[in-house]
Amino acid sequence: MDKLGSSSKRRDVVFRFQPMALAAESVVLDYLKSTEVANQLALQAIMAYWLPYAYREYGDEKTSELKKITQEMVWALESHILALCIDFGIERNVSASISNSGTSIASKSVASSSYEEFLDNDSDYEAFIDNDSGVMGALASAATFQFNTSGL
Repeated sequence: MDKLGSSSKRRDVVFRFQPMALAAESVVLDYLKSTEVANQLALQAIMAYWLPYAYREYGDEKTSELKKITQEMVWALESHILALCIDFGIERNVSASISNSGTSIASKSVASSSYEEFLDNDSDYEAFIDNDSGVMGALASAATFQFNTSGL
């Protein structure tokens, strides 16, 4: 992060895109523009998706720092996936997600269960909701991960 974070100069970054009026890209960009935090929402998505690759390409991060950043971005993505599943009432099925992505890892066995099956197992649920060491604590931390969008 030395090269990327050492300068206090602001950069002017302009993103210009002209999608067709009824295209999905147009719908999502209109949605983002309608919010008070449009730049922050867009930047959060971009950062979670691409920050680890950018740092790896830049070559400035130590392996341990890069892994920590990558884990934080994975938690941010998982938090958003969980929110999507809850908000739109769909089951989180890891196996189906992997097989539908068209990747070569689709043939690997991945444990998957519905939320109901998961919540039926009290010990798994207790570990899941443990705010200090559990997944929910990590997801809550990632969900509140903030990006500096000043100057956008």
